[in-house]
Amino acid sequence: IGRRLAEIVTGLKMNVLAHDPFIPEAPLDIRLTDLDTLLATSDFVVTLAPTTSDTAGMLDARRLGLMKRSAYLITASGITIASQDALVDVLRGNHIAGAAIDVFETHPIAPDSPFLALDNVVFTPHIGGATEETIARHSRMMANDIQRFLSGQKPLHLVNQNAWQHDD
Repeated sequence: IGRRLAEIVTGLKMNVLAHDPFIPEAPLDIRLTDLDTLLATSDFVVTLAPTTSDTAGMLDARRLGLMKRSAYLITASGITIASQDALVDVLRGNHIAGAAIDVFETHPIAPDSPFLALDNVVFTPHIGGATEETIARHSRMMANDIQRFLSGQKPLHLVNQNAWQHDD
């Protein structure tokens, strides 16, 4: 995903910095750097890392404080990569220009989330993987399970398996 994003933005004449401890050398037109340098010099920071014990809280108050006041944070991976309290604080104080958040701690976002009160945050519905093929496949799965249910058969894709009380 990162490589594809880099291809797109280099086509827009953007300089691309990347931080990935698992990639020894960057593809053409991408400069690998340490995370603190990336945060301090970037206009847009996009998180694409998986949520792991190593990445949780990686963007803490100190690191978010390195970002330029004119910078934007785009969280396209696990939201816990950024400390939620620290991110709310930097956004409330306009220490960064704004954020786009695609992944929340709960889906949908909790109605009492402090992010909802901020005017420098954009929310997206976390459907980036919803290609035409995915939508068609999910629609077929749902239709097939509805048909199975209506004919007395156990649906194949039950979230709560205990909900099916019929003898199989």
